[in-house]
Amino acid sequence: MLAILGFSRAYLADTEKGSSALVEALAVAERTGSPTAIGEAYLRRAELLSGPLNQLVDGVACAREGAERVAGLGLSRTAGVALLALAANGLFRLGHWDEAERAVAKAWRLEPTGGEALEVRLARCRLDVGRGRFDSAEHDLEAVELLTASSAGPRHRLPLLVLRAGMEMWRGRPDLAVGYVEEGLDLVELETVDIWLVAPLLWHGTRAWAETIRLGLPPLSAEQTRRLRGHCAEMVRRSAGTVPAVRDVVTTSAAMCTAETERAEGRSDPEAWAQVARLWDQRDQPYPAAYARLRRAEALLARRARSAAATEELVLAERTARSLGATPFLAEITDLARRARVQLDPPDTDGDDGGEHIPSPRRGAKSALDTLTARELEVLTEVAAGLTNRQIAGRLFISEKTVGVHVTRIFAKIGVHSRVQASALLHRARPSGGESGAG
Repeated sequence: MLAILGFSRAYLADTEKGSSALVEALAVAERTGSPTAIGEAYLRRAELLSGPLNQLVDGVACAREGAERVAGLGLSRTAGVALLALAANGLFRLGHWDEAERAVAKAWRLEPTGGEALEVRLARCRLDVGRGRFDSAEHDLEAVELLTASSAGPRHRLPLLVLRAGMEMWRGRPDLAVGYVEEGLDLVELETVDIWLVAPLLWHGTRAWAETIRLGLPPLSAEQTRRLRGHCAEMVRRSAGTVPAVRDVVTTSAAMCTAETERAEGRSDPEAWAQVARLWDQRDQPYPAAYARLRRAEALLARRARSAAATEELVLAERTARSLGATPFLAEITDLARRARVQLDPPDTDGDDGGEHIPSPRRGAKSALDTLTARELEVLTEVAAGLTNRQIAGRLFISEKTVGVHVTRIFAKIGVHSRVQASALLHRARPSGGESGAG
């Protein structure tokens, strides 16, 4: 009971006194010698530190210490597994993904069941989605859905829906991600949910809104955008009743949602994204900080095709994504760099001659496409994807007039008279469809 009271107090009223109560709860549990009480005290403290308070280093240390302690008490498959899952989630946020993988693997070897198995599957899925292992993530998500369909509350359902939405985002299907976000909002509207669980759902919602616009997909309805705006405002309002540490994290999430909303409305602000990156850096979370840098670069390039600041942000984002092994995120960074003709640092591989190479759709030594420049090939690829001149201009960070000039030159060089003919020629030379920036 003392552990539960300490958690609530630290989260809602007084972080210092609540945390002290959790330390006292652990001491009391150790004096009584109750394995269950000891496990509960460790779980509550680790969950508080690595969750709403965002004291990630301390939270991971507490979770690891607790996992070792309860293992000696015969609780490895229950409290021990839950603590390892908490450690993995904290390590994920800190950007220590390889360590997080090891914590998940250790927990899974203990053959957990029930709620502990759900926690491990969700932690593993978070890593799989981040690293682009979508088949593996799908397997875990289906298992979690089966086990939570009729009984589990938002504690497991919301992270499940966030992961579903995130995976669809990386697959280039933000329209499907919106559906999962709306399902999550249904849960939020039915019962009170911890605000720090709601924050990532709202970011995915605003991000999906912006991506549907960027990819030229059917936009969200007025009711959908109204609902998102309302929940974002409610998130900020509710955060006012929490302790400063929780407010700081919620404020960061709210800033991210605001920046995404502006992006959806066609007025992405580089300075807003710079502030988001700074806030995530202050909270020791490199993954969302790098995402904010990608978006700042995109906003800068939309204002000016050549930008040293945008190049710097892309390089920093690329380094973070590569160090994490965040394959889908890395692909989005390199796609933006390709479209903006920004050279990124080459990966550390033998025989690499340096630089970011723009992929060419050429096949064989003799082709009408061989007469095109690299930029003209990029324009033709976008034409074949069905984009208008205006959309191509936005994707390649050039003017609509320049796109028109490129299209005219392409037609003349390859001997065609329409976009359909040009597209057909490209598809014949590159039957697999090659790299299209539209998805």
